[in-house]
Amino acid sequence: MKVKVEAPCYEIVVSPMDVDNPEGELNLRPGNYGNHVSQSEDLTMSSEHLSPMSESTFTCGCCYEIMVQPTTLNCGHSFCRLCLARWWKTQKRTTCPECRHPWTGFPHVNIILRNTMEKLCTPQLEARAATLQTPTSASILEEFEQFGQELEKTQTKGMAAGNRAPRGFVWGVLTTLGVVFVVQLLLNWGSGDSNMLVYKPLSTWKSEEVSDWLQELGSWAGNQYSQQFLEHSINGNLLMGLTEESQLEDEPFNIKNVLHRRAILAALERVKERGAKPPRDLWEYKSLHRGLATFLLFVVKEFPRITISSMYIFYYEDIFLPFIHITCPGSQSEDIVEGMQLPKNYNDTIEWDQWAEFIPKFIFLPYYLMAELSWAWIDVNFMPVIFILANCVFLTMIEAKTVRKVLKHGLKVLIPTIKKPANTMLFILVSVVMWPLIPSIFCDFAFYISLYYSPCGNFYTIFFQ
Repeated sequence: MKVKVEAPCYEIVVSPMDVDNPEGELNLRPGNYGNHVSQSEDLTMSSEHLSPMSESTFTCGCCYEIMVQPTTLNCGHSFCRLCLARWWKTQKRTTCPECRHPWTGFPHVNIILRNTMEKLCTPQLEARAATLQTPTSASILEEFEQFGQELEKTQTKGMAAGNRAPRGFVWGVLTTLGVVFVVQLLLNWGSGDSNMLVYKPLSTWKSEEVSDWLQELGSWAGNQYSQQFLEHSINGNLLMGLTEESQLEDEPFNIKNVLHRRAILAALERVKERGAKPPRDLWEYKSLHRGLATFLLFVVKEFPRITISSMYIFYYEDIFLPFIHITCPGSQSEDIVEGMQLPKNYNDTIEWDQWAEFIPKFIFLPYYLMAELSWAWIDVNFMPVIFILANCVFLTMIEAKTVRKVLKHGLKVLIPTIKKPANTMLFILVSVVMWPLIPSIFCDFAFYISLYYSPCGNFYTIFFQ
């Protein structure tokens, strides 16, 4: 290799003491390359004058000369930038000229290697660079750099599109939820809460409302007796006078099936005991217990175990007993005849096998209990139940990831993990204190957010964060 030398080059000397040098410093000493010569003289420098490390590190894999603007690819091989540009132009491939491994992105000059070469072999590097200053080389390098700029723009647009994809999904979900929220409000706008049967005493029911009540009992009552009661103008006052099962067999009721008479009379007794029709679906329960429904729906997704414990302490008969009998049914059988399920009167006692099934679910899978409770009402409220079931799945996955993270990293992630639930608990306590002053529209807004938005937010948390 013939180069013009203007100053002594330095070679890297590595001694056994340098290997253990904690400072990582390099020992440099002038290379024994001969005396200084003038610029017009050519000095033939054989490869043995370079140390093995210098020769392997500073030599281009294409031209086997000292590298000018050294460019390192993903595979680890380095070449002159001009040699790499010539390879790209002739082969039309973005692969390594030595190992043919494809390189990703656009390779840039290895600054560390270039600075090292400038310090160690400045004369040889300047002489080699001078021989490459030709119009053809400049044109090839310019074309290569333009290709790199276009490639980086394309990759930047792709990354921006990838970053926008989750945002577009979230905005699409929010728009869908907004439409569902507006449609739900429009559907419930015409019929106010005061028109629901859960607010009306039995004596004020009209024949149309009696017919609707029969349809809610099931297909067995709606198909056979709903239209019959409507034609005979049977209203709430007539139902108030029913005290015996045999009265339903006579005119104007004409119910010949003894099981049907028993079921209708049992449902009628429940209405008389409560003073109005018991809530049948989620919307009637929300209308009748607006605050409790919103509180339970919002709190159960953050603190399921605390919520269930509160139900046991404060709402044992009204909420906890039906809850445990639905999620963990006992050995008692249910009367079902011709698709008719008789009204349930849950036992006040809970069997030991129910507790044996309930306690492990309560400790390890509380959201599974909520899913079982929701599944029991899927025939009545299909769409809300689907959202609740999806939310139970996502919340279980989030809880499992949190437990795994705490077990893996220990106490250092425990405080950040409980920080959000602590803030949520503080917000809930403030809301409970200020509840009488909160307008009903904000209560409805919080209810729909917890019902429809929470599953979408948890889905985004799991799969996009």
